[in-house]
Amino acid sequence: MAVDLRLRASSACVGVLILFSGIAANASAGTSAGSDDRQSADAEVLVSSPVSLDPSTLKDGLHSLDLGLRWLSIQQHPDGSWSLAQYPALTGLAVACYCLDPRRAPADPLPEAAQKGVAFLLGCVRPDGGIYVSSDQAPALPHYNTALASMALVLTGDESHRAVIENARRFLVGGQHLGSDVFSGGFGYEADPNRKYADLSSTYMVLESVWAAENSAFRDEKQDFQDERRLDWAAALEFLTRVQNLPGSNDQPWAQSATKDDRGGFVYHPGESKAGDEMSEDGSRRFHSYGSMSYAGLLSLLYADVDRDDPRVVAAVDWIRRHYTVDENPGMGAQGLYYSFHTMAKALIHWGEEPLVLPSGRRAFWRKDLARKLVSLQRIDPQTSLGYWVNDNGRWWESDPVLATTFALMALDMVLGPSARP
Repeated sequence: MAVDLRLRASSACVGVLILFSGIAANASAGTSAGSDDRQSADAEVLVSSPVSLDPSTLKDGLHSLDLGLRWLSIQQHPDGSWSLAQYPALTGLAVACYCLDPRRAPADPLPEAAQKGVAFLLGCVRPDGGIYVSSDQAPALPHYNTALASMALVLTGDESHRAVIENARRFLVGGQHLGSDVFSGGFGYEADPNRKYADLSSTYMVLESVWAAENSAFRDEKQDFQDERRLDWAAALEFLTRVQNLPGSNDQPWAQSATKDDRGGFVYHPGESKAGDEMSEDGSRRFHSYGSMSYAGLLSLLYADVDRDDPRVVAAVDWIRRHYTVDENPGMGAQGLYYSFHTMAKALIHWGEEPLVLPSGRRAFWRKDLARKLVSLQRIDPQTSLGYWVNDNGRWWESDPVLATTFALMALDMVLGPSARP
């Protein structure tokens, strides 16, 4: 196993915190991230040894983080929720921002806003173990809401939430679609395992939540998983393979004509890419890869414990090298920009290579690049002098400043972590 996925922490959340802030051990002896044959022989690849940010970037990043967390606090509703209360996932994202704050030691109590948010999430727990709101005004989206809410509870490190987290894990696992169709192994936003549908965004969120629950330091192996309801990781990997633009691994016809530019990246689901499609020379349809799903795809492969030298992982990282940028969501422009930033931070931290060596030979110090980009995009509220983020392109709710701000803050939390940790 090339990536150490076990959380060997003395407190319940510190392992997940360490992973997302880039300090976790990432490579086994003799394993290197340099499987890209274009990487120069003398290039130094830093695996599990993050490069410290320069003082100016760190200072600006921490100031931006402080303004953002304070802004987020005053957006909280009296009931403890953020943004739309019918979607507990949004509150889960906000709570995660405080849990991941690199200035906070794992033993420190959560800020009051985060504690109120946790109380709201616990109030959304359903008898079936899911964490969602049943409403006539909005779809429940049980997988989406449960995955993000449960992840936030894991990050709190509060052992009293163990039963809620375990029940949420069972609920999520029970919604895995297993069948003979192309969606088998994946997850959709809904919790119906018989529905022939799954997408990579939902699947990545569920895999991350389940992985965190199964590896949390306070999991009791003697008491948890008694019903043997476990995620079928092999089936999940089959689904992930079917959304990667990789001939030879992906058995779908559309993947066989993947262009060099698309090769290795990921699409939304086996029959759609949000980045569009085109007809190939032989008349077959092919889908374009794009950034946010490619980062989510790489993360999902690593959560599934796929070796670093597996062709699917190598191809995914190669696509990321070729399309490296912090100026856009590659292939999508401004659409889903902040979602892309936060998946980028997690994926590159989990991959563990810093700097990232690009095909040109340039060494991309992605923590610094991403920190500076986020600082530059922060807007200042003239009434409070606090900071927030919002996407002028409103696709996927990013015109909601609370949602965009949570994605930005989580990315900042993670890229600043190694340099800011007390």
